[in-house]
Amino acid sequence: MSNEVGPVSETPPVLETPVAQSVGARHGRASFAFIFATVALDMVAFAQDGAEHLLVANSAHGLVKIACRDIDEQPALTEPREPVGVPRETEDLQGITRLANLNGAHVLALQSDDAGQHLRSLKIASL
Repeated sequence: MSNEVGPVSETPPVLETPVAQSVGARHGRASFAFIFATVALDMVAFAQDGAEHLLVANSAHGLVKIACRDIDEQPALTEPREPVGVPRETEDLQGITRLANLNGAHVLALQSDDAGQHLRSLKIASL
């Protein structure tokens, strides 16, 4: 899987990845742009209620949850319009820097705060 981060001076940071390799399904290339100096730090695929999702850790917001079906249906972003990008949900978990799908029921998250680093187990059903 290739990850490319665009220069902040030219464009907002962008993470591009072949989603089919990430989630093992028939999805094309996905681009996640997080504006205002936000950088995507890690991404993990998981299934919830029979649907495939991506969970994205980033440098400035809580975890971002994106339904893969919304990526498939997203038209090309060739003209400025609102809202920009795929629909997404933001989970209220700050400081997450690394993610891993533990067993299909939980996602492991490395979280940093003033007290140090903590390994958290997030129940997929509650995301």
